[in-house]
Amino acid sequence: MHAPSLLTQGFQVGDWLVEPSLNSLACGDERVKIEPRTMDVLVYLAERSGQVVAQSELESSVWKDVVVTSQSVYQSIAQLRRVLKDDAREPRYIATVSRRGYRLIAPVKTATPARRASDKAPAAPIAETPPVASNRRRAVRAATFAAAIAVIAIAAVLVWRAQRAPGDTPRASIAVLPFTDLSTAHDNAAFCDGLTDELSSALAQLSEVRVIARNSAYQFRDAEGDVRVIGSRLGVSHVLRGSVRRDASHLRVTASLVDAKSGVQVWSRTIDKRSDELLKVQEEIANDVVTALEIELSPQSAQRLRKQSTVNPNAYELYLLGRYQQLTRDPAALERAIAYQKEALTLDPSFALAYAGLADAHLGLYYYRGLRLDQSAPEIELDIRHALELDSGLAEAYAARGVLRTEQWRLPEAIADLEKAIVLKPNNGESMIRLGVAREYLGEPRDALTQYDRALTLDPLNFPLHVRRCLTLQNMARYADAMRDCQRAVELQPEHPNGYWTTGLIALAQGDLAGATAGYEKALEKAPWRADLLLQLGYIALDAGKPEDARRYFDRAVTQEHDDPAAVELDRARFFLVTGTPADLGKFLDGIDIDSFRESPELFDAALLELLAGRQQLAHTLVVRARSRVTSESAAFENVWDARWGRNARLTIALDALARGDQAEAARQLAALDGWIHKLENNGQVWHGAKYLHASELALRGNKSEALAAFDDAVRTGWRRAWWTQVDPAMASIRQEAMIRLRQIPTR
Repeated sequence: MHAPSLLTQGFQVGDWLVEPSLNSLACGDERVKIEPRTMDVLVYLAERSGQVVAQSELESSVWKDVVVTSQSVYQSIAQLRRVLKDDAREPRYIATVSRRGYRLIAPVKTATPARRASDKAPAAPIAETPPVASNRRRAVRAATFAAAIAVIAIAAVLVWRAQRAPGDTPRASIAVLPFTDLSTAHDNAAFCDGLTDELSSALAQLSEVRVIARNSAYQFRDAEGDVRVIGSRLGVSHVLRGSVRRDASHLRVTASLVDAKSGVQVWSRTIDKRSDELLKVQEEIANDVVTALEIELSPQSAQRLRKQSTVNPNAYELYLLGRYQQLTRDPAALERAIAYQKEALTLDPSFALAYAGLADAHLGLYYYRGLRLDQSAPEIELDIRHALELDSGLAEAYAARGVLRTEQWRLPEAIADLEKAIVLKPNNGESMIRLGVAREYLGEPRDALTQYDRALTLDPLNFPLHVRRCLTLQNMARYADAMRDCQRAVELQPEHPNGYWTTGLIALAQGDLAGATAGYEKALEKAPWRADLLLQLGYIALDAGKPEDARRYFDRAVTQEHDDPAAVELDRARFFLVTGTPADLGKFLDGIDIDSFRESPELFDAALLELLAGRQQLAHTLVVRARSRVTSESAAFENVWDARWGRNARLTIALDALARGDQAEAARQLAALDGWIHKLENNGQVWHGAKYLHASELALRGNKSEALAAFDDAVRTGWRRAWWTQVDPAMASIRQEAMIRLRQIPTR
């Protein structure tokens, strides 16, 4: 790390007051907390205000102790720009100097004590950002939200609680609020959060008590309000809060349990221990809470509470620090999390929980750095295997493996692992959410919703949970309910794009193109770098008969940074289906590096476009390559997201087979597609794209009247993709009648 300067004591940059010791920025009433390494970047640039600082210099100085890529610097600069409300094209704070580096152009002044951010109310915590939808289900780092989120979150929960059935809250339910750091130097925030999380985790193993998840409990960090109000808003009977005072040799933890209905303190205790007795502190508090709640534990729960993950206090503290870093969801912090967990395992090679933490951190890097799964999976598999060899009953290891199996589209295995994780840790709301996702991918929206509803009782303020419920409810055509969840998501994180594009998707599901455009445009305001949003807007513009608008969206998408530029170009190729000839499409495809594709979805998509360009031999070659890359039947041929848009790999294989005169192969693929569509419908899936797929496969099988009936059903439920119907080779036998039906629908 670079040498400290006067600026590390606090300074003003432009309109913002910066306090590095608290990783805090403030402007007027707005206060934002940023990731520590990002603060180091800001301080480094401020110390060299007006100078061009090379990216390599930032890497070697700010990340001196960590091996990083240029993406780490980019992520930190991007976060600073979002927080400072800066525009890279017309910067007021940080200018990019082409091929040289970055320059802080805003004026920098040393802050006087009276003007420092720490003299005001504490800043909001760093927002956790979940994975978001993209063409390849890659996570994109999103903006942090403003300090007012806590107030808005409370309002959202009040709406949710008003709709809950009476009697939902069991007799014993608890929220563990973040413990306050009372250490002299105020440098134990990570330790305090780690202790809070592990106390919550210890209690979450018990089936006899309902424990509110971290996402929701942490909305009330530093809350000074009436505990009865907090308890009511979280739907719990008790609230546990406390503080930590710690120095090199001594640890004092004060904890109190409050009845959330009466506001009466039912138990409190101050524990004085040596710093190396942390494990005893956690165990004593957890046992005292169980006693105070008058819970009669089953033998299994009692055994779980007694179980120690390690006997090495230093290893345990490193594990806590690793978890703290991981939960920030920042790539640089995830690298630090990995380093902490490895250090913990050096001290205690039998520490199974640290192996599970290591697997989680590697999964986080896969999501938030946009790594390829085949690069990340071997190390994650190894971490999980070590964890389970050491502790075959470790819920965290099964949960991590369930997430990995979901990404690998090994969905039955994922479901089995996640169900086991929930049995071992009954209050594992995150595993319930992940189980819902696996059920969604399997085309089982009703079962997915059941898991999301279970998680909601544990984590009512979880932003991605409300987004997932919104998506699932609209898949079931419960549009009013879906809209309520989308609105809750917006209330919880108004600066995050996902609450907005999901409202656009609800409109699109009903054929409302203007509403769809408005929702996606609002999302784009929050995340203008999101290529997936731009591509969807391009498609919607084509649906609305506005090809020039589509061109602008597609062109902008290509200019954004993403991990697979060629895949983005494939989406852009749709523009030529509307404005050009097959020859124009073929010429455009010649400019795409299709040889770089490694995954079957992109290869199948490229094959379909080559068929439309009239290049059947190239299309067949790509189909053969795509089929050789299929590692899972469900991943390749049962992709629910593709079905939303009327796309399916089996249909492409059938079209290729028909072009080659292989009627038998085409019949096999179409029969399999027909069976899967019926399965989706029987499971409660209602989406016009799936109905369009049904019409396509019926038309190819020669069932013209049934195909037209299915197409009418697609139009009735919102299918407006006339430009695709006009060129889709599967629709050739009913195209004229289908287009007449579409032209009769007024465009909204």
